[in-house]
Amino acid sequence: MAEPSTSAHPPAQAGPDRVGPVRVLVVDDDPALIELVRALGRRHLFEVIGALSLAEALQRAREVQPDAVLIDLYLGPEESGLALPERLRALPGLERVPMGILSGDGSFTSRIAASKAGVSVYLMKPVDPDQLSAAVHRLVALGSAPIPQILVASHDHATTAGIVSTLQASGMNVAICTHGESLADRLSEVRPELLLIDADLPPAGAIDTCRLIRSLPRWHELYIALMIEPKNDSERSALRAAGADEWLSRPVGSAELLDKVHASLGRVSRLRERFDRDPLTGLSLRRPFLEQAGARFEEAQLRGGGFCIAMLDLDGFKQINDRYGHPAGDAVLARLGRLLQTRLRPMDLRARWGGEEFCLAFSGESAVTAKSFLERLLAEFHEQTTAGEHGQGFKVSFSAGVAAAPFDGQSIEVLIHRADERLYRAK
Repeated sequence: MAEPSTSAHPPAQAGPDRVGPVRVLVVDDDPALIELVRALGRRHLFEVIGALSLAEALQRAREVQPDAVLIDLYLGPEESGLALPERLRALPGLERVPMGILSGDGSFTSRIAASKAGVSVYLMKPVDPDQLSAAVHRLVALGSAPIPQILVASHDHATTAGIVSTLQASGMNVAICTHGESLADRLSEVRPELLLIDADLPPAGAIDTCRLIRSLPRWHELYIALMIEPKNDSERSALRAAGADEWLSRPVGSAELLDKVHASLGRVSRLRERFDRDPLTGLSLRRPFLEQAGARFEEAQLRGGGFCIAMLDLDGFKQINDRYGHPAGDAVLARLGRLLQTRLRPMDLRARWGGEEFCLAFSGESAVTAKSFLERLLAEFHEQTTAGEHGQGFKVSFSAGVAAAPFDGQSIEVLIHRADERLYRAK
């Protein structure tokens, strides 16, 4: 088996601002369930804070500021877990904390109620460890996603003030543009996920302004909502023809505004994930990985913490495809992808770099720590058997190279290059 190659320099020492484990608040009146999740957390590098009641959950949330919350739907005969999300999000710093439900009740009614309470994940009991681990990773990813950026194009100060107040109270960043002629420049400055255009935006109104924005190649995929209420199917068709994705009635009520904006952002997120992820492994593709890794690297530099890049390459992958068939090769890639999704911390980044090569980024870690993790990952991966197209079983290993800042470089590009060099030295 090939061993990961790492830097010959001494390891970076983690400072006081070192990134700690992800903290998951688990609220359940069954101590055994909390202990089960805690044991899983030790394996998958997240810390579990247990609470047996709503009151204890609120107290613990104030103390530890969790990164994600898992709540039992029924906390005893008199407490519903669905009472907790709103109260948690009213606490300072927890306005956007992602939440999941644990329940033995999989009814449609319960799932709808959880969705309306702002719950992102619904897990059935008894809890499957792999599903639980995947759910924690998904929740933390949701919580660490950038704050949504909305651009409101309106010259009506009263309307704009109400929209801005409502959206900011929901944890979103809001920018304003008061004239259509400056909208293209404002879009380039703000780069929003969603554009809201008021019906009477000067000088041309919402529909013609929407057509203009759609004529600019850079904004073909921008989600646009018009603050217009079409009266009939003909008017709705005209809005779609102009390039509108959504529309809102005027005056815009707070409830309708939030419902439409959250639904729109959800569609934007799903579309982005579809284009940013490799469908075979479920991992990020190269471009989004580089964007996220660049941001994490800058954060690590500001905090003075460590930062590592690791490059992985499956050993003998061409021979696997030739001997056992391409479906078997795909199965190997998918299996390593699942392992990387569930064995790394949620804040770590992982990508399919291309072919049989993968790239990982670890914030707050030294080269020695990264190498130790890769060795454990390699041992677990190599123990698993894959079936070839004729049923014959085989095992696979990978080689790896690690580079750590600041010893090996002061940019993402340099770190990747050094890790890649060490990868091929290891092979």
